[in-house]
Amino acid sequence: MRLTLLLLLFGLSLSQPVRGNQGESEAVRVAEAFYIAYVKLGPRGLPSESAMKTFAPIFTDELTETIEQARRAQAAFIKKYPSDKPPWIEGNLFASLWEGVDSFSLGRPLVHDQFASIPVYLEWSLNGEKARWIDVIVLQRSEKAWRISDIFMNAPWSFRAGPSLRAILAPENAPNAEQPGAGQAGPGQPATRSQLESEGGEKPKPEAEGRSR
Repeated sequence: MRLTLLLLLFGLSLSQPVRGNQGESEAVRVAEAFYIAYVKLGPRGLPSESAMKTFAPIFTDELTETIEQARRAQAAFIKKYPSDKPPWIEGNLFASLWEGVDSFSLGRPLVHDQFASIPVYLEWSLNGEKARWIDVIVLQRSEKAWRISDIFMNAPWSFRAGPSLRAILAPENAPNAEQPGAGQAGPGQPATRSQLESEGGEKPKPEAEGRSR
């Protein structure tokens, strides 16, 4: 409830003209609001309907519809193949690492026309071991407000689920209805900690601008 109220307040603050550095600042505020909610909620697989009440106000209509299409495809798979693991049912879909994210900091945004891209310095840790990487969040300005359009998975390891959130959830990456068991591997499965270790470990985290969470 508090997260939803926070995001509604962000929405109200964005209902004014956006220019120059102000546009950068507002885009960063939306991205920060998302990651604060995301780290706290920790969605596994597709976000629940409850989580979407928090995310939808700061997602573009296109991203929200992509998630809902994936939810419908997932439900259809479960109905047809109840004994098989469906797509997008587990793991972290919003970042490059399957286990999820513990903390983040935002870099400097690059704004071009109605789009803004922001590097996100992410970290996950367990028992003193850490993984660090950089993803890129893309926002689109519509009707004087910034909304999240996509997240690009930019980690250095090869076991990423796909190039971006919307690509991972695209209809062509859903398992074929005639191929039971297709949801158990392939697209939609971000890298796990063990997989990135098998590739030689992690990259050091670069210095980031903005606040860490």
